[in-house]
Order: sequence, then C-alpha cells, then structure tokens
Amino acid sequence: LPVSTHGGPPSFDAVSIGLTPGVKQQLELISHHYDQTLEMWLLACWQSLLWRLTRVEELLIGYTYDGREFDELKKVLGPLAKSLPVTVRLSSNMRFTDVLALTEKTVADARAWQDYFEWSREESEAYCPFSFEFTHWPTARHAGDVLFSVHKLYSNADRFDVKLSCVQNDEALLLEVRGDTKLAGR
Repeated sequence: LPVSTHGGPPSFDAVSIGLTPGVKQQLELISHHYDQTLEMWLLACWQSLLWRLTRVEELLIGYTYDGREFDELKKVLGPLAKSLPVTVRLSSNMRFTDVLALTEKTVADARAWQDYFEWSREESEAYCPFSFEFTHWPTARHAGDVLFSVHKLYSNADRFDVKLSCVQNDEALLLEVRGDTKLAGR
C-alpha cells in the first residue's frame, strides 16, 4: 500500500464483507476478553494489518467520530462526522495486547481534542492516508405494515487513500474497505 499523495480527484472502489451473527458474536467475545470494545479491537487489527503491509513505523490514521458527543446533538439530522488524526508507532516486538492498549490511549487522547481540532492553513493539503470508521446502525422500525431500515450509508468526512468502515447492527457486522483505485498501480 502506498503512503503518498497523488494528483487529481480520487476514484474509489470498495470491497464489502458481511459477517454472520455467529462471527460477530465471536469477535465481541474476543474483544471483551481483552477488556476492549469491538470498535477498538477492530481499529487495532486495522493498524496491525496496515503496519504489516507498509512497514511504516509511525502510522497516521484518520479516526472518524460521529460528532455527536453532546446530548443536544444526538438527534440532529445530517452528517456531523469528522476525522481526527491518530498516530501510532508500531514495531515487530510489540504484542497485540500492546497495540490494543496503545490504540485505546491514542484514541482517548484524540477524542479529548475533537471539538478543537482543525488542520492549520499550512496543512490545508494534509490528510491521513488511512482511515477508520465504526458506526452503529439502528434496528429496523415498523410503522404499521411498513418496515424502515438503513440499506446503505456512505460518507467521506475527510480525504483518505484507504479506509476501513465497520457497520454494526443488532444482528451482524459489515466490513468495507474503500480505496482510491488510482493508487493500485503504485
């Protein structure tokens, strides 16, 4: 995977995999075994995979949060999502439990500054080449004989080259890797 900028607008393609309720339950059990949320466990897995593929020691990942930290914003219609840069330094002598702990700490530190973070004018072209997003979809709702459910949701809060989106609902977990096809040849 490249870690470089490119010219022109991105051209994205995606690969999706829906995990069965049984697999989702196993992943939740594993993450709880390590006293982590499924979100943090998947982010640590994503960071580990990116490190193995790129061998870049210090990974910069855009961690997308929903922007609804306050009760007043929880029911606001429309996107409020924003990506926070999260930097982790991985090495071959780290155990996965170390990656989990580092991930939890760096995300907690980034969340503390989420309302204040803005790229500076000098960094207007700066971005995180890798991105991670974890969202919860509501369960389907019935209104008489009509069933309402989220079928597809897609957003790019900020620029990226490769992004892992994880969508969880009560029954299953959907993983989608979306990337700029212009970078595939590099």
